[in-house]
Amino acid sequence: RDFKSLALPIVLISVIEAGIFINMATPFFMGNTLIFIGYLIGSTIQLGATIDYAILMTNNYLDSRKKMNKVEASINAIKLSMPSILTSGGILVAAAYILKFKSAITAVSEMGALIGRGALMSMILVSVFLPQLLRFLDKVIEKTTIGRDEFVKE
Repeated sequence: RDFKSLALPIVLISVIEAGIFINMATPFFMGNTLIFIGYLIGSTIQLGATIDYAILMTNNYLDSRKKMNKVEASINAIKLSMPSILTSGGILVAAAYILKFKSAITAVSEMGALIGRGALMSMILVSVFLPQLLRFLDKVIEKTTIGRDEFVKE
């Protein structure tokens, strides 16, 4: 499906970057240091995962919006997206935290914590905040979308 909207990329990038920022800021606020390569690897993996989750949620929302009002569409998008997000994100979180707790190498252990926390943050932001943003900004998305006559009028 093509995202034919000027507003959608801004909404999706905002959610994705917020998750990465929170994840990368956490070590600073905890008084820990972060190696630069850890930042690069962690943010890249989190970016990839969050993009997948966000595209899935947005796709389901836009498809639901053709048949439902914005509240029903956001609820339906969550119902449709959560099994995939929980499966993919759960595996990534579990693997990363296993790496954190089983590795004797400090840098590898820190990477596990960074990736695990990032995957968890991505799952939360995409499943809780993205549907609310889509619902809240529905009019903006509709007005900036080519072929906006597909949306159900409320």
